Amino acid sequence: MLLRLFGLTLVRLWFRFRVRGRERLPVDGPFIVASNHCSFIDPVILQAACRRQLTWLMTDSIFNVRWARWFFRMMRCIPVRERDGSALREGLAALARGEAVAIFPEGGLSPDGTLQRGHAGVGTLAIRSGVPVIPAFLSGTRRAFPRGQVVPRRGSVEVEFGEVLRFDGSGGSRDDSRAAAAAVMAALARLQEARAER
Repeated sequence: MLLRLFGLTLVRLWFRFRVRGRERLPVDGPFIVASNHCSFIDPVILQAACRRQLTWLMTDSIFNVRWARWFFRMMRCIPVRERDGSALREGLAALARGEAVAIFPEGGLSPDGTLQRGHAGVGTLAIRSGVPVIPAFLSGTRRAFPRGQVVPRRGSVEVEFGEVLRFDGSGGSRDDSRAAAAAVMAALARLQEARAER
């Protein structure tokens, strides 16, 4: 719970923080949170918005930063290595234990803040586990903590959780995984559009 406590303290002291749709998150049992990603502060903000500790799938190159590796391990991060199925197996095992797993389907930071194509991994994880998938759209984080920034800027950040997505687990092909990933990204796009209209 360290990351959650740190995140809550940070956002309460530093940001105008708003969470929409938190009631859509299951209070128990496994689920996947799939979020857009445009700032290194996104994991802190997303964890602060969730009442439960999240298990993270993260890029191997970030996980293996020498000075931070101990922290990522403590936070139950699972490194994702290219062409290596171990992250998928570990993610499925975490869900089987009833944990909540967070993933950034774009696979890395968006270079300009726009939604990128979702990788098939989120679809595979969703299909094979059969657990609910909750899309989460983060806004304001890129402005608050852009690349090269040392200290986050004060401002507004918001997390909105969308309608729950369910995949029945009957499809197992690569095309099925891509289609599921596309559905997740479409849900994130709808959240982005809804926010722009407010």
